[in-house]
Amino acid sequence: MKLSIIARIGIIALTWSRFLQKQLLPHDITVKQIYLLKQLIKTDFLYPADIADLLFCDRPTASVIIRNLEKKGWLEKKADPDDGKRFQVSITLAGAKMVHQVLESGYKGDKTFDPESVLTPDEAELLENLLIKIQKAVKTL
Repeated sequence: MKLSIIARIGIIALTWSRFLQKQLLPHDITVKQIYLLKQLIKTDFLYPADIADLLFCDRPTASVIIRNLEKKGWLEKKADPDDGKRFQVSITLAGAKMVHQVLESGYKGDKTFDPESVLTPDEAELLENLLIKIQKAVKTL
């Protein structure tokens, strides 16, 4: 059965996401959660809107992710000293320990598989350019 290009991209993305999630199952953490914690290690804090952008999700979904990680004690929220309506999200020591534990278990995230390993350099460059073209078109929808 011939699939549309967008269906093929979707299948690849879902298959990859499921592969990564299986690796995280023993740690009771999701792909988006570990990605967020890894990003928070690199900075003092992020705002929820920034987290939504980072995770390619809407603001309510980001709020659920933040709340779930806060319940586990892996991150904390503090009122923004410059704007009381906003709050800053930062990683806790327990969150940093969780990231370390996950990485120590062998989790490599998107470094687990290099799709370019099955492509020639010319194919990889062509594919990247074509995917960028599709991505730009999808952003205009």
